[in-house]
Amino acid sequence: MEAPRPAEPAPQAPVAQEPARPDQTRVAMLVPLTGPAASAGQGLLNAGQMAVFDVAQEDFILQPYDTKGTAAGAREAASRAVAEGAQLILGPLFAESVRAIAPQAQAANVKIVSFSTDTTVSGNGIYVMGLLLTEQAQALVSFARTQGLERFAVLAPASDYGRAMATAFRDAAGQAGAQVTAVEYYSPGGPPDEAVKRLAQAGGFQALLVPERAQKLREVAAMLPFHGIRPEQTQVLGTLLWADDRDLGREPALVGAWYPAPSPQSRDYFTTRFREAYGTEPPAIASLGYDAAALAAVLASRSQDATPFDDGDLTNANGFMGVDGLFRLERGGLVDRTFAIMRVTPNGTELIAPAPDAFTPRVGS
Repeated sequence: MEAPRPAEPAPQAPVAQEPARPDQTRVAMLVPLTGPAASAGQGLLNAGQMAVFDVAQEDFILQPYDTKGTAAGAREAASRAVAEGAQLILGPLFAESVRAIAPQAQAANVKIVSFSTDTTVSGNGIYVMGLLLTEQAQALVSFARTQGLERFAVLAPASDYGRAMATAFRDAAGQAGAQVTAVEYYSPGGPPDEAVKRLAQAGGFQALLVPERAQKLREVAAMLPFHGIRPEQTQVLGTLLWADDRDLGREPALVGAWYPAPSPQSRDYFTTRFREAYGTEPPAIASLGYDAAALAAVLASRSQDATPFDDGDLTNANGFMGVDGLFRLERGGLVDRTFAIMRVTPNGTELIAPAPDAFTPRVGS
């Protein structure tokens, strides 16, 4: 039997809705459907509709609202959503938009499950679903420690992302009883030679994290053996930036490198279904739309009362299985995820450590 296909995408300009009936569960999705980030927003919405088709009951309503990618647009969208009976808000995408709608949502006692990766917006009924740098770093360090590695270095772009990833990696190493012995930065738009040279002179590390992507990653990797950092002696590590790059193995210095990624089986299945339904590749962030909408639909179907989205429901200790693997929301508003570990091969990648299929019990639970 052919797999069921999700419904067609919703129009980009949703019309006003009738007030929610008592027998309905109404969930708002606030995403940019116009403006520079419209493609990401439409991908999130399309994926959310797939989840509704897959797991929601007939009385579950997923209603999209266009934030236009701005804080002002998000405030207007949140006002409409609350007025039209939303019991939960999925989104927005950007941290400034999450901050903008927080007072409205909190005043209405409506929880927010945002797509942001900015941990500073979490708490007080706001959860972040994004793939956090801390989770990536912890997964990578944890696996590396099982392989006997305990001294690390970081070679990163001098960007907000690069510095944040270096900090997350240093913290993860410290928590795991390891250490980061050297950190070097290079200009994102300039040659990395001097930074690589300084790192090679520092020495003393067994593994090197390179949080970079695409052509710049290849440029940086090619410099490593030139300055004496050889992959057969130093384990190269990456981040989720590597996950959608099918050509990593074309650079010899990256063959054998490790990086964390969502479970490849579920991600590949999601990508195939999305492509068949909408005729395009899903944006990398689209899986968050599916997982957030599926989470809401599952909680609504399980609930025996009119409030299926309180903190206790959202922070189920066992978590939920999503496109990006097992995840659970914590009471502080952060997301806890499990990741697989992939290894770069000359012809692609291979799974070397599957994602855990259960969380460790919370302290005190």
